[in-house]
Amino acid sequence: MLILSKTQSEMLSFLKDNGFVVIDNSYWNDLNIIMYKKGNDTFPFKLKDKYSFLAIFNICKDFGIEVPAEYEKARKQHNDLYKKNNKK
Repeated sequence: MLILSKTQSEMLSFLKDNGFVVIDNSYWNDLNIIMYKKGNDTFPFKLKDKYSFLAIFNICKDFGIEVPAEYEKARKQHNDLYKKNNKK
């Protein structure tokens, strides 16, 4: 089974492609966090080696980015399986 994910560089490119710009990070470097800006809003973003499909789905929702169809589908399948396996 293929589990969708993005590497750190893929995720940073994805954010850049959606209009997010990195701003001064000198304060955040020690915490492995970068600051993004889009319009008048700024967002802290924790750097990881890999981002799972659920993390990507949540990041998209939090940042107001349209969730890619394959990640939306994976989240729905995950939720359906979770509900099926946790019926009482």
